[in-house]
Amino acid sequence: MSMFFLMPLIPFIGGILTLVYHFRKQNTNLLTNMFILISLCISLLLIGNINQPKLYYEFSFFSINNLDLKIKLQIDNLSIVMLLLINFISFIIHRYSTNYLASDVTQGRFMAQLSVLTAAVSLLVISDNLLTAFIGWQFVGLSLYILLNHYHYDNNANKSAKKKFIINRIGDLSFLTAVILCYVYFGNSDFNLINSANDINLNIFTYSVSLNTLIVCLIFIAVMTKSAQFPFHIWLPDTMQTPTPVSAIMHGGVINSGGFLLARISQMVNLSDFASNFIFTIGILTIISAAFFMFSQSDVKKQLAYSTMGQMGFMVIQCSIGLYTAAVFHLVAHGFFKAFLFLNAGNNIKLTPKENKKSNPIFGLIALFVSLTIIIAGYKYAVSFNALSNAYLISAIFIAITVAQLISEILKFKEGALNKILFFLIITALFLVYIYSGHLLDHVIINSIANDTSKIDLYKLVISGMVFIIQGLIWLSPLYIKFIPNTIHIRIYHLSRNKLFIEEFYRKIFLGPYRKSGDWFNTILFEGNFGRIILFGITISSLICSYMGVTQKTYFSPVIIILLNQLVFILLIFSANRALNIRMLNLYILIAQINLVNMGLFSFAAITPNLALFQFINSVLIFIAIELIIRGQKHQSSLKSTRSNSLVLSGMYFTILLFLWIGIPGTASFVSEVNIMYSLTRDNLILALISGGGFIMLAIAVLHALQEHVFNLKSSFLLANAKLSLNEHIFIVFCIGVNIFNGIHPIWLLNKLV
Repeated sequence: MSMFFLMPLIPFIGGILTLVYHFRKQNTNLLTNMFILISLCISLLLIGNINQPKLYYEFSFFSINNLDLKIKLQIDNLSIVMLLLINFISFIIHRYSTNYLASDVTQGRFMAQLSVLTAAVSLLVISDNLLTAFIGWQFVGLSLYILLNHYHYDNNANKSAKKKFIINRIGDLSFLTAVILCYVYFGNSDFNLINSANDINLNIFTYSVSLNTLIVCLIFIAVMTKSAQFPFHIWLPDTMQTPTPVSAIMHGGVINSGGFLLARISQMVNLSDFASNFIFTIGILTIISAAFFMFSQSDVKKQLAYSTMGQMGFMVIQCSIGLYTAAVFHLVAHGFFKAFLFLNAGNNIKLTPKENKKSNPIFGLIALFVSLTIIIAGYKYAVSFNALSNAYLISAIFIAITVAQLISEILKFKEGALNKILFFLIITALFLVYIYSGHLLDHVIINSIANDTSKIDLYKLVISGMVFIIQGLIWLSPLYIKFIPNTIHIRIYHLSRNKLFIEEFYRKIFLGPYRKSGDWFNTILFEGNFGRIILFGITISSLICSYMGVTQKTYFSPVIIILLNQLVFILLIFSANRALNIRMLNLYILIAQINLVNMGLFSFAAITPNLALFQFINSVLIFIAIELIIRGQKHQSSLKSTRSNSLVLSGMYFTILLFLWIGIPGTASFVSEVNIMYSLTRDNLILALISGGGFIMLAIAVLHALQEHVFNLKSSFLLANAKLSLNEHIFIVFCIGVNIFNGIHPIWLLNKLV
């Protein structure tokens, strides 16, 4: 195995050691920066591997229930470019953070979290199959949640981190479903295989759906959630309560991962016109909405956030028209300049004058003339070289808009003619360097992606033309804006300021009913002695159902049993979200896990009994550990933990144990959920998606519990430690360790349970 495949481990080990030294109250600055520097140096050594044969490495994760999962890694030109980007930006941000958080008592923990995030992104970019990419993808989401929630006692920071994680869980479910479909129909999820596999038509209800199209759309939904595409963008502008280095690495590195993933499956995207048009449409909506939302923002960091959203929209459009090299170059360039902008945001606020531009209708007319000239020139160039296609025509439209807008902005400056000419010369030089760099990158990564610039799609051309018309109307707005009534101005501003009320729509349609249903179930079904009887009956019937599944004694239709267990599972998760106390939350989730196992036991491709016992044992251990913490709680008034921005030990235990329920890679729950989803998908995709929806609701319930009971200034978990004996501490650590061991190496326990 080449040492290059150890690259994700270097920042990860550095992060763990930094955390250890931090808890020992020792200085961690040299340690964390040294490991990131080592990672950067190894990335630089990889430059020698450009245009060399790919490096591969794989090892078995687990094989059970006809599901053979392998972790596969590769080092190719695209991986090298991404590793250079990630490690360079991470090194700069680590150095910046050393001084930025010098007076923060939790600086060591923060630096460790940055290192772990770097490791997660590194794993994502060297993945050689969708499964490995999915594992890296989930670790990126978890690491970013922890960083966004660094000041966990800050209610706004906690809410924004929670919002981001929940939206990402929607993408995680979509991504997981795509991975499962690859294993069901192709046997594995290798990028080389799925990019070249023959398409299959699936029958969903009365419709015939292309498997290739379905997988691409599912993966793109994951990209939408991670890269803040409309309408999943609502988390991005609300993540500004975190330290500035988090914003820098998030906007400079993490959010770009969506474009990288689309480049990896470029051949699949090219084969599906529907998926390509869907991606293009979302990209267009994203850039328009980002510009509209930025219109009403006065906060510099929020303006930068919406700028990132728009840039990701352009990147997605480039992928949809087959220009994957341009998309990768875009994300590399965006990563560098946006990280710098966030690190320098404070200086920008101080140095930017309030009024430095003048408005004149003639500037809009000049911009319109320049843009039309560029479009006509681009069209004639494409015709003369017989290269008329979406890629060239749409690129010409957006390049024309960009250049014309830039010229218009320079003309607005209250500067002398000489300075304006100097601006033009500098921008022209930078543009030429940009073009040359993109051309150079094209030669580097051309064999890692599949550019497709031969198609002509009327739909995309018409939509691009409409965008140009909208921009033209904006340029000409000084001619007619005074005739528009003030009430319309106010309404437009109101819509922009409130982001079209999309978040309110989500709360009204989804979160509101979810919470009300949870309150109703807790009040009507599970309150008092009658509620205890119902809960006891559900528990006994669930266990009986589990026994029937393990012994294969079925007295009813399997589909009916699966649907009943799904109903109970969702009912319990709804109730857990609004549980009256932690003990009830713990009980609801335990019984829900039993029903989840039952779904797998009664599916057509049923999970094996040892896997059912595997999940049951790990769930019971988590349940007992949480019960020990609840029993040992002491209610004292000590604010030491809030002053030091750290959780007491019992709060940390509780947080880790709750996350073990969710199904993060590296936990036993993840192994079980993957196998259950695989079994249900082989039986019925709709049943699998319903169960997957339960996973999202489970994450909401867990994060709500953390927000209410741990990251709350009035919470006993934050104010005081639970009274636990040495044996209880050992048992809780044992439960956590066993769960993680079973998540990393599940075969050992599964073989013991055969």
